[in-house]
Amino acid sequence: MKEVHEAFGWIDWSVVVIYMIFTTVLGERLSGKQATIKDFFWEESLCPGGRSQGR
Repeated sequence: MKEVHEAFGWIDWSVVVIYMIFTTVLGERLSGKQATIKDFFWEESLCPGGRSQGR
């Protein structure tokens, strides 16, 4: 079986790089703007009571 660097050409690597850039930009655009992990779990606007009730 060929090694990855032997089987992948420049087009294949270009697709991988473009995909990684696309998913990173998409994640950044769709992410919330929480300042801390506490903000993430206690965000009232996303679901009543926050994501965690702390119990």
